[in-house]
Amino acid sequence: MMQSNFTAGFVVLLMALTTNGEDLLPAHTMTNLQLRTSGRDALASIQTVPASHAHFDHAARISVARRPRYPWELTLTLPSHAAMQPGDVGRLTFYVRCAALSSNTSSARLDVRVTTKEESERDLAALPVWASEKWQQMILPFKLRTASGTPDVTFNLGYAQQTIELGGVQLLNYGAKDAPTPLPFTPISYEGREPTAAWRKQAQARIDTHRKADLIVQVTDSLHRPITGAVVTARMTRHAFRFGAAVTAYHLNLDTPEGQWYRQIVMSNYNAAVFENDMKSGPWHMGLSNDRPDFRRTWLKQAMDWLDAQQIHLRGHHLVNARFTPADYEFFRRNPNQLRNEIFAGMEEKLAALQGRVHEWDAISHVAVLENSLEFIFNGPEIYADLFRKARELEPDADLWINEGTILPGGLRRDHYENIARYLIDQNAALDGIGMMAHFSSLFLEAPTNLYVTLDRFAHLIPRLQLTELDVRMNEDEQLQADYLRDVMITAFSHPAVEGIYIWGFWEGRQPHPEAALYRLDGTPKKSAAAWRDLVFRDWWTQESVLTDSNGVARIRGYLGRYEIICDSLLTNMVLQAPATEIHLTVR
Repeated sequence: MMQSNFTAGFVVLLMALTTNGEDLLPAHTMTNLQLRTSGRDALASIQTVPASHAHFDHAARISVARRPRYPWELTLTLPSHAAMQPGDVGRLTFYVRCAALSSNTSSARLDVRVTTKEESERDLAALPVWASEKWQQMILPFKLRTASGTPDVTFNLGYAQQTIELGGVQLLNYGAKDAPTPLPFTPISYEGREPTAAWRKQAQARIDTHRKADLIVQVTDSLHRPITGAVVTARMTRHAFRFGAAVTAYHLNLDTPEGQWYRQIVMSNYNAAVFENDMKSGPWHMGLSNDRPDFRRTWLKQAMDWLDAQQIHLRGHHLVNARFTPADYEFFRRNPNQLRNEIFAGMEEKLAALQGRVHEWDAISHVAVLENSLEFIFNGPEIYADLFRKARELEPDADLWINEGTILPGGLRRDHYENIARYLIDQNAALDGIGMMAHFSSLFLEAPTNLYVTLDRFAHLIPRLQLTELDVRMNEDEQLQADYLRDVMITAFSHPAVEGIYIWGFWEGRQPHPEAALYRLDGTPKKSAAAWRDLVFRDWWTQESVLTDSNGVARIRGYLGRYEIICDSLLTNMVLQAPATEIHLTVR
């Protein structure tokens, strides 16, 4: 649990807060507030109450009488009245306390998000809060990166039956140049972050067991006599484990310095790739005309050729998306047969056009969403089994996976995802693997030990797992982002059922959440990029030289993958596989 870290760590940094920003909230914001609920009466009440505080004399008191299904079904939104421009830096400040609890917990639970009216589903910043009886100040900086927008502040309050008080809310825009440096923030962390955490030794032991093998090199002369004291060097050239990234066909084809940099980053960091959008149904059909500025089938083919030339493994994303917009959902609820025909025809056309070049697919993404999904259009999961059987018929040699989010972080869909996976297994529906999107944010910093438990839970169903869309958003806290990315990767790499980790957009220029990228817009690496490279190409990389013993044998314990073996003037390429690989070299 993060709670103990937060209650101990919610402190205001000892630096002066400047107030020279533009106030974005209307003058009487806190006196005319309304709660929003998802169709439930008497869920909570709100009132203005006196407050004894140096910075404000009134507060909003929210009394939650009944816990809703999800925390966001009870919200308090404070809309601003002025827009911010790309590059502008803002800061949300507020005070919070717990006035009453109905359970045995020691603090109230809520979270706050800053979004824009224009992109309400994309957080500019988010903060989880555990509130004690005393007033605590919370500081949340944020930045508009790609488009202008009018920010809103939303408090999600439906975590428990509880009474919360909010006061002193201030939302400032400093513009692009006037923000304090560094900008103060309420620090957050996670359980198990410390270098001496016990889980680290356990994870390393599993890595040593499952990700390494013995390389045995026998060196003889031309008469087959063993050579003692010969220098044998094992130089790793590629991991067996898939360390991948989401890419775009457009950028892989750019004949510009930006395109050259993009391809170089892919070549030097990743041995696997997945197209972020190019193979999804919408972009796939849009690209058919080959005249669009964003998606073209010709670009896709050329990008696939380039990946093949670099020996970079390609996974397909996706054959079917099970999630729909509310409008499309309502339409297809009335026309399910039309939807079935369109999906099956689309799969057939796509797989025929790709001619077997993709050997691994997210057959269905968002298979466990809890509303507006295929499952509810067709009144049950039978449609998923039908889709898998059809995909297997069309592409008998490809691996077929399911893919879903909020499985590792938060766990909202965890139970339903397990039920869907079990159903497909019971139906003999050709399920080969289970993908977990792994979009982490500051609201869901699961302890590494908890992540491992979740991986174990699904590995018992099918021992083939992947983190398919990993990214980490931490309110511009680059050190926290790097640390958590590192620990998620260590946890996943230490689990024997995990086959790959794919970062979902390594560059700010092509990341739905730019702050989650590993490289800034100008191409410079962030601390998270260094964390990735340190693990993949230092901590989990083998380059070692040893001398042969009296029997002419050199033994090296190395990470699984491809190697160059060098002895005298000989150079041999080989693949190290578990539990051991033996090769014989004859030095003449």
